[in-house]
Amino acid sequence: MAKVFIALALSLFAAVGIVISLVRSAPPCSDSRLGESREGEREVQLYVASSNRAVLEEICQLYEAKTGNRVVMHFGASQTLLAQLEIARTGALFLPADDSYLRIATQKGLVDEVFPIATMRIGLAVRKGNPKGVTGWSSLLQPKIRLVQANPDTAAVGQQTRQMLQRANLWRDLESATLAFRSNVNEVANDVRLGVADVGIVCDAMVRWKESGMIELIDVTACSRSFRREHVSFRIESGCYGVLMGPTGVGKTTVLEALCGLKPIAAGQIWIGSKEMTDVAVADRQLGHVPQDLALFPTMTVEQQLAFPLRVKPWSQERIRKRVPEIAEKLGIASLLHHYPQALSGGESQRVAWGRALAFHPEVLLLDEPLRSLDEATRLELQALLKEIHLQSGMTVLHVTHSDEEAATLADVRIHFS
Repeated sequence: MAKVFIALALSLFAAVGIVISLVRSAPPCSDSRLGESREGEREVQLYVASSNRAVLEEICQLYEAKTGNRVVMHFGASQTLLAQLEIARTGALFLPADDSYLRIATQKGLVDEVFPIATMRIGLAVRKGNPKGVTGWSSLLQPKIRLVQANPDTAAVGQQTRQMLQRANLWRDLESATLAFRSNVNEVANDVRLGVADVGIVCDAMVRWKESGMIELIDVTACSRSFRREHVSFRIESGCYGVLMGPTGVGKTTVLEALCGLKPIAAGQIWIGSKEMTDVAVADRQLGHVPQDLALFPTMTVEQQLAFPLRVKPWSQERIRKRVPEIAEKLGIASLLHHYPQALSGGESQRVAWGRALAFHPEVLLLDEPLRSLDEATRLELQALLKEIHLQSGMTVLHVTHSDEEAATLADVRIHFS
């Protein structure tokens, strides 16, 4: 991702409205506009597209401080969130990635009211070091500037960009100077980050959030003893749940461990968000990893297992004391804190391993066959818990499995190895 975001003159800003909608039949929300609190209100459920996370977090912090209410945000792909709302109708507010999902929600009778809550600026993202010396919109007309932007016919940011540049009498020239029109603004940012383009037209909210979560492997050759998996390329957008599938022996675990830094790669690049992680040490990758064998320490209690990654970071004792019971409660293992691994069932052991991986709020969670060797009831229970964790945290997940049923239930993105 680009490291420079160029602020533009106010006359060229395009204020792109971010709209939020009230879900029909939802419980009452404070003033319905994140404003004044109603007596007795304690919790507000928000369904938010992952690309809008940066915008919402600051707003919700202010709202909680003002009203004393707690905001629970569920993150995911807009299409997935829309399907969940259609079934459950339990949310109070819905913030999709663009207006098309609001139109669908309105047509389905899911929305009572739509109103703007924030604006975001359109600006320029350039390659690290700004080698072309871009200083503003006029710079884009220089010879040999490779420009990419979002397609105005398919992306909200593209539409706003075209309108803004038309008002400034720049659209015709920049349209002809554009190397490519991408289907969404994330693809624009990716072109700049990978050096395909020198400049991309993006929005500032996307730039802030894009600094985390996204997983990308580019032509990676992963090695494990005598085994090599070559030319692996895939991408999972920030906040999405990716499932990696394939038969035994095709290198799924090897690739997952290469992503963690536990296995070397002979070629290619590994990116997490805007940072290349190819040569970064395991401890510095900020990834939560649950291996197939769980790797629980036999001489540690559950409490010590959960605290272990926090001590390594290191966190203060006060933060650790607060975080351990919090994550234990979330995963339903609060009563097991003084137990050792040998006293745990298979499902309980999985929860402890997940808790250890989640304790430090990782940007990405990697799961290697997390539901294998469990009885059917436990597997379904933990599958539902995984979905809940993903929706509430908004983190990016890569989950290795053989199960089509798991993929159908959990996946936003499927990757198949053969």
